[in-house]
Amino acid sequence: MRITLAAVAGAVLGLEREVRGHDPGIRTHSLVAMGAALFTVSGAYGFSDVRLPSADPARLAAQVAAGVGFIGAGAVLRSGASVKGLTTAATLWLAPSLGVAAGAGAYGPLAATTITALVILVCLPRVKPRLARLTGASRKLHVEYQRGHGTLGPLVRDLRRLNCRVGEVEVEDDDELTMGLRRVSLSVHGGDVRNIGDAIEALRARPEVVSVDVGAPGRRVRRDRHTSEPAMRSGTEVELQYVIASHDSAVVPIELAGASLYSSHGIDLTDSYFDSHSLALRRGGCTLRVRSETGRGARLMWKGPAVRSGAAKRREEREVDVDQVPATGEELRALLVRTGLWQVVTETAPSVAHEGLELIGRLHNQRSVHCYRNGVHRFELAWDRMTYPVGPQEVRIEVEATTPSAVHLLDQVDIELHKHFGDTLQRPHRGKVKELCARVGAAPSAT
Repeated sequence: MRITLAAVAGAVLGLEREVRGHDPGIRTHSLVAMGAALFTVSGAYGFSDVRLPSADPARLAAQVAAGVGFIGAGAVLRSGASVKGLTTAATLWLAPSLGVAAGAGAYGPLAATTITALVILVCLPRVKPRLARLTGASRKLHVEYQRGHGTLGPLVRDLRRLNCRVGEVEVEDDDELTMGLRRVSLSVHGGDVRNIGDAIEALRARPEVVSVDVGAPGRRVRRDRHTSEPAMRSGTEVELQYVIASHDSAVVPIELAGASLYSSHGIDLTDSYFDSHSLALRRGGCTLRVRSETGRGARLMWKGPAVRSGAAKRREEREVDVDQVPATGEELRALLVRTGLWQVVTETAPSVAHEGLELIGRLHNQRSVHCYRNGVHRFELAWDRMTYPVGPQEVRIEVEATTPSAVHLLDQVDIELHKHFGDTLQRPHRGKVKELCARVGAAPSAT
């Protein structure tokens, strides 16, 4: 009972330390407290069979407890901003107490301590993630930034000043030799959530930081491995859009925003747009289409509502490969359900659930794509000659950031394009799908 109470008391102290993001934690406190209790019990009650008048067996336990500490100290290692080996050091300190108990004949306390220690070492790691989620003390921090700016060191120091304990740190660099992208994942334990949020916002404000994502560690997405699912890609599209009053050949700058033109290619596209009879998706600022292009299979493409940020437009997009263009609204709905997109569509436009979806019209596009890069920054300029079912052709220019680090270049791209093309370059009054619907009179099944 005494040993168990010592283990519980140590665990309570260890839990408080873990919640505040400090080492050592629950297991180390429990093992040390339990070892001290066993040393005490062995010294006080374990040598009743010793009858030598000049011997003081209780002093043996004290000497062993003090002398074995240097062994445990050798197991403690510092790794970056974290300390490893504390639990191993605690078990090395606990092991001599087991030996003293065995030598003293305290078999009951010896068995109780061994079993309790195994429970702490084996079972507690499985319970700790749940405790961390309940206390809000543990989270996973993912940061992507451009190397060479000393970003990681100040981040770790800021977290430690907020009473956070930084655990495992995973670093992945891209293939660029200098000034490339670095992706870092950190396990952050403890700390005040509000203060950590302020630190993360300050981190996002740094110019070299591309993205910051915060989540809880240990989450797993359960999926039936026997269920066949199409390959899906998702992300956030950030782009510029223009209408150009020219039907001449595509003329593109050799350099834009410090990036150089390094490749160009042409493709023919046919986009089949789908919506409800009342155009609920269009009114919500979304598009749903199936794209067919030369040299590639069909793709189902969803774009969420757009949010303007300066000259650029930012919107969520999802894409999934399909075998063919759905012939009916029911085929399209079945495909959306199977890929998990049906819920996204109906949450954005609830009326679609009872109205259904149908083909609104097809848009043919002769596109030339011109790719620019400057180190890790990459974006594409697309010159589109579009043929609608009704009305004249239209020429549009789109610039899309193809790497997260290129997003901040789009404002400069906007300035340089206006200088390059002058008054012939204009902002579109409406997007392509709205223009399509306007030209066909929103007639269902237009081709």
